[in-house]
Amino acid sequence: MPGELLDTGLVTLGPAVGTIPRWRCIDLNASGQAALAAISVAGIGVSLDSYTVGQPVAILIHGNGVVRVECGAGAIAVGGQVGIDASGRAIPWTTGAVLGRAMRASAAAGTIIEVITGVN
Repeated sequence: MPGELLDTGLVTLGPAVGTIPRWRCIDLNASGQAALAAISVAGIGVSLDSYTVGQPVAILIHGNGVVRVECGAGAIAVGGQVGIDASGRAIPWTTGAVLGRAMRASAAAGTIIEVITGVN
């Protein structure tokens, strides 16, 4: 039906392929299982909790909104473009998909920041 709201941005994906920490970018593998997003790939959403192999994974879909994500290496400036490392963490964008723009700065791995998605 045209105009029908299909979801609210919170969805549960199939089982986790490996250990997935909270606040990491998530994608689906070829089998439809939840996995950490690959380097330079923004994925489809951010994990809302930590998960082990085989557990269903709840994510917040990113599109046009704000998500929290754990930072990897490299300083991220307020308003700076955010990319993704090989562990699904936010890093300063250099190539590939842009997750969005940082709402606050981060200078250390492990910091949680908010990112406005859907903007380059």
